[in-house]
Amino acid sequence: MPTPAQRRRIEHANADADRVEQAAEQLRHDAIQGGYAGLRGEYSGLAMSAVLRGLALHWRHMPPALQADTLRVAHYILDGPDGRHDPRATPGGRTAPG
Repeated sequence: MPTPAQRRRIEHANADADRVEQAAEQLRHDAIQGGYAGLRGEYSGLAMSAVLRGLALHWRHMPPALQADTLRVAHYILDGPDGRHDPRATPGGRTAPG
């Protein structure tokens, strides 16, 4: 049975992996929407989405430095380059309900 500290680390790791999975889904969605809008290069967004999803699936086995870099990319995708209040992200951030 895990100790409370181990449980918190597991919950934190799961939350980080979920965040990366959300970013992968957002990237996939944006790539598909771009294709509908007539933009080229949809395959690049879909490929990067697949890479992020693969990283999320193997989250616990990744080195901490790779986890940190991947999480930074996820925050960039979901919240915009300047964080949650970045005006380039959707209103309230892309993770806001609605």
